[in-house]
Amino acid sequence: MKLQTFLLLGCLAAAQIIFAGDPLPEWTQGAVWYHIVPERFRNGNPQNDPTKTDVLRKDNGDWQVHPWASDWYKLQIWEANRHLPFDELVAQRRYGGDLLGVIEKLPYLKEFGVNVIYLSPIFESPSVLKYDASTFHHIDDNFGFTGAGGFSNLPPPRKNRLEKKVNAQEKHDENVLPETEDPATWKLTPSDEVFVQLLAKAHEQGMKVVITGVFHYVGEDFWAFRDLQEKQRESAYKDWFEVLSWDDPATPDTVEFDYKSWENDRRRPLFRQPAPAGKDEHGLAAPVKKYIFDCTRRWLDPNGDGDPRDGVDGWVVHEAHALAAPFLEEWAQFVKSINPQAIALAAGENGASAVANGFAIAASEAFTKTMHDFFVHQKYSLSEFHDKLEQIRKDSSAGHGVLHRLSDHHRDRIATIIRSHVATDSVLGEFTPGEYDPRKPDKRQRDIQKAMVFLQLTYPGAPMILYGDESGMWGGAQRDLIKPMLWREFVYEKETYSIIRPDLSDESENVVDGELLQFYYLLNKARRENAALQKGDYKLLLLDDQKNILAFARQFEKNEVVVVFNNSEERRTIEIAAGWKDDSKVKDGMKDEKYRVKNGVIKVELEKKTGTIVIKQK
Repeated sequence: MKLQTFLLLGCLAAAQIIFAGDPLPEWTQGAVWYHIVPERFRNGNPQNDPTKTDVLRKDNGDWQVHPWASDWYKLQIWEANRHLPFDELVAQRRYGGDLLGVIEKLPYLKEFGVNVIYLSPIFESPSVLKYDASTFHHIDDNFGFTGAGGFSNLPPPRKNRLEKKVNAQEKHDENVLPETEDPATWKLTPSDEVFVQLLAKAHEQGMKVVITGVFHYVGEDFWAFRDLQEKQRESAYKDWFEVLSWDDPATPDTVEFDYKSWENDRRRPLFRQPAPAGKDEHGLAAPVKKYIFDCTRRWLDPNGDGDPRDGVDGWVVHEAHALAAPFLEEWAQFVKSINPQAIALAAGENGASAVANGFAIAASEAFTKTMHDFFVHQKYSLSEFHDKLEQIRKDSSAGHGVLHRLSDHHRDRIATIIRSHVATDSVLGEFTPGEYDPRKPDKRQRDIQKAMVFLQLTYPGAPMILYGDESGMWGGAQRDLIKPMLWREFVYEKETYSIIRPDLSDESENVVDGELLQFYYLLNKARRENAALQKGDYKLLLLDDQKNILAFARQFEKNEVVVVFNNSEERRTIEIAAGWKDDSKVKDGMKDEKYRVKNGVIKVELEKKTGTIVIKQK
């Protein structure tokens, strides 16, 4: 398996890594992915909620876990007392979401039509998104530890996994050893057990689970880095990091210790990537690489029995462009050696993604941008839009496994992109108050979102949905896009905006958008019941720029559907030559309606900016 090339996707300048090799596994073809940020999805067990010490560290200011259904822009009493900018206060918020909450909502995900659960980082970390890991071999304590009565046969979780002292419980058990970088010493914590339980329950319901790894930098609490800070040159892990200068014992009042960090953020020390002698290629230091490989194996096969069916179904490597291609290629081969049916995605710069285990491009940033440019910015005619989608589809060798996203947790939610009319590749925090509209989308903007979702879920590929988009969540600039999930069973406060936009006196009712949720549900139901929408061939049937109408056929074996889309601003009667016999039984996949085929033509009535799926019954 050889690394072939790096390429840029137009003006996005988004590096993508392409590897030659095997096709994507069957389970990826047309699968519906659902992206969860665990801390904001569901609080399944308040007993494991973060504490003030977890979040504020040495800061003695006021702090509490945030009320789930509170107004996002309203300061709680303890926040107002801190007198900090709103963005800093939001960064300190914790809502208590955990993996037990994901387990609790597996029936929701199953009924909604999810095939793949994609989790943002879940390893021990002090932050919300947990890209600054303290360890790769333990799940965050706040994501699963159930307290008394939980997994009592296991030692309690520890924040510093490589403690030099053996705790009291371990002193009485000769079989339990202090942890080292040797995986033979790693024990499953209660939170680890909860994650294994999530894997088992998701697999029982036919869903795959894919997790995120950040392999080029860690958090300042990372166990090996803490040892390095304490022992300096005497640390066994001095070769793991890019140390620039050591602390001078002769100057106890100053700190000379310095090191390379990701984007010059000292809270994110970089792993060392030395250049092999006589070569230009870089790779992680050998012990770091071994640790990453050991952790990769741990979660692919948690019980170590050689059967990976109890492990994760894939990994996404964050910011893969910061890692050496030879490392990625070897790591990907390692993943495949443990589980040939696992996938390894390498997320690149600006969110672009590619498969890094011998597959092909897995996520199309170009698809996202093209959808935004057509529906939000109206840059193309319908035929130009279709031509661009077709070129993207033909350029991808991932087939029906290519990931199609409208939102992700690194930029605005699709609802806010539509509302604010912002550029697809805008970076969080770049908007001035006048540019960012934080309010709830109106009906017309919701109709645009539904039109985009309709094509996302019917066009060839594997759609990825950011948690809460289906419930109607909105948010963008700064951290507003990772608000706590909207659930029907909660009564949420109305949103007010004066704290960030003094010019806005509006209030937005914060409730689940039942109509939008039902729309997603019907589309996913049609996908679930029709293999043609998952992995069927594509054939253009009708494209009319003047009337703004698009129709295409999807066929897989004997399953045939026709997708019809009215992008105009008026109701249309659309006639489609589907090539079906006149005695064919035809029904509507979006509503309780049947059609007649007359002279090989189907006549469909569509309201403005809507679409439907016409299904040929067997």
